[in-house]
Amino acid sequence: TGASVTTRPVSPDDEADPDHSPEQGLFARALTHVLEMEGGYSDDPYDPGGPTNKGITLADFAKWRGVTVEATSRSRLIGELQRIPDDTVADIYRARYWQAASCALLPNALAVMHFDAAVNHGVGGAARLLQAALGVTRDGGIGPETLSAARAQSALAIIERYAELRRSRYRALPHFWRFGRGWLRRVDATRNLALGLVPAGASSKHTTVTTTKGTTAMGSDFKLPGEIPGQPMAGDLGSGGGASDAKWWPQSKTVWGALITAVSTVLPIIGPLIGINLPADVIVNVGNQAILVAQAIGGLVGTLMTLYGRATAEGPLVRQDVKVRV
Repeated sequence: TGASVTTRPVSPDDEADPDHSPEQGLFARALTHVLEMEGGYSDDPYDPGGPTNKGITLADFAKWRGVTVEATSRSRLIGELQRIPDDTVADIYRARYWQAASCALLPNALAVMHFDAAVNHGVGGAARLLQAALGVTRDGGIGPETLSAARAQSALAIIERYAELRRSRYRALPHFWRFGRGWLRRVDATRNLALGLVPAGASSKHTTVTTTKGTTAMGSDFKLPGEIPGQPMAGDLGSGGGASDAKWWPQSKTVWGALITAVSTVLPIIGPLIGINLPADVIVNVGNQAILVAQAIGGLVGTLMTLYGRATAEGPLVRQDVKVRV
């Protein structure tokens, strides 16, 4: 079972007390929920985070302490992580997620949903999910465009869309078979908590999203421009910057760059071994130097495409079924 954070009713006098401001009350409520979802200490071999207590990994705990995890310090740090004080837990979550994800700038209901997503998907990944739900530029940063849309659109509609995007991302992860049920329960619990914070009487009729390509209805089959129908959004948990969109591999500049490089530099060498040879008259007419120049240019172009594709990549590759009719 996870630890909880005690909250109390907020009074007008709290405005002068930063420790009991409305923002801190909301943070405490959101943190209580996150800790309930995260649970206590675990060291699941399938969890890439390794030893984790109250949602805080050993690596994050060591970084917060300003030390490194080494063979001589690992056991001691694990023991300290297992005994981590509640105040330290709150400080880590406030700095690394609540403040880093700009939760205090969002409407209360959306702040709770976004905070939980930042903890589980990473700050950058959660920002892109939020931006996808809002239909704004997905750059991973919470700026004026994102904040304006978050305040203008229906909170009910945003939360529903945000929840569905999170479910899609979870289903695309390789460890969904092991953790999937818990992840989906977490989304449902967070959604219910967030909806409970929506002001009474709030309209749910605002179910459209305005994008650079116009206004689109936000129905159950809604897809933002550029998304592949039938393909879930993909990303990694807790990456702090995972991408929001999956991409079919033929659309990847990285893949095509690698293929061009391979064809230009590798095939001429291994070609004769697998029965691929240039005819003698071609070699005579074109010349060995021209072939070498072509190989060099192809290798350079392929390498540059690979590097550019990797640097500008926004999401992992996904498989897409292709039907060929003969």
